Amino acid sequence: MFLSMIKLMQKYAKVYLDIRKIYATTLYPFHYAKHLRI
Repeated sequence: MFLSMIKLMQKYAKVYLDIRKIYATTLYPFHYAKHLRI
C-alpha cells in the first residue's frame, strides 16, 4: 500500500514538473515582456 502510494506520487511529480516546464516556456516570455514594457 505504502509503496504504491510512493509510485503514484512519483508519477504525479513527473507530470507536475512537465506541466511546469510547459507553463514556463509558454507563459514566461509574455510575463517577462510585460515587465520590460513598463
